[in-house]
Amino acid sequence: METRQQKMLNDLRALGVKSTDSLLMHSSFKSLGGIEGGPTGALEVLEAAVCDGTLMLPTLSYAHVTAEHPIYDIKNTPACIGILPETFRKMPGVYRSGSPTHSVGVWGKDAEEIVSKHILDDTPVGPNSPFSILRDRGGKLLMLGCGVHSCTTMHGVEELIMPEFLFFKSVEYTVILEDGTETKVTTKRHGFNHFGYAQCYHRIMDLLDPSEYTHGYVLDAECWLIDSRAVWKRGEDMMRKNKYYFVDKIDPIE
Repeated sequence: METRQQKMLNDLRALGVKSTDSLLMHSSFKSLGGIEGGPTGALEVLEAAVCDGTLMLPTLSYAHVTAEHPIYDIKNTPACIGILPETFRKMPGVYRSGSPTHSVGVWGKDAEEIVSKHILDDTPVGPNSPFSILRDRGGKLLMLGCGVHSCTTMHGVEELIMPEFLFFKSVEYTVILEDGTETKVTTKRHGFNHFGYAQCYHRIMDLLDPSEYTHGYVLDAECWLIDSRAVWKRGEDMMRKNKYYFVDKIDPIE
């Protein structure tokens, strides 16, 4: 009988994931509907799926690392976006980038190199971020059971345009590196709610050509596998025409 892990790997292959891919995944673990080994088991399947490539998961910590608590410990600050990122960042062979609020965990080919310069950016998804590097390497985005609205790559697209609602203020953070030494990093924080805008990143799907993504299921999770370069190009082209395309106006939230 086929195990859930075996089926998950087969489903990823059917969706279009190749062993040599650079793959950045947003995810909902619950959407899978159960798998042997729990979150660790699911992540081991994903590593097997890109065994000759690279696996990346955002390990964002913006809810924990704030202006009031401006300390980011690369090894110990938890991710605030779900059990798979939180499990992944602690797994063997995973390197985590140095952005205080928008770090990425990376495993596989060139992992240490990919995370090495994120700490130099003064924005969350700047040119040294793994999100940008994924684009440059022709990588793919996997939205596993979480829809497309949570696509952090869209922040990078916004940084190419710099709309007035994107950033609220800059904060100086203390970053504790893997060896325990500390450094200071000043990074901009997003201002969407402060300025009265809600993110609507699912609209990118209306701009993509059908050849630029696939749609299907991995176990019980509805998934999209998307060409990262296409997201950047289609998103930037639209925002240069209408910088408000990916947001809706709401009441400001302090």
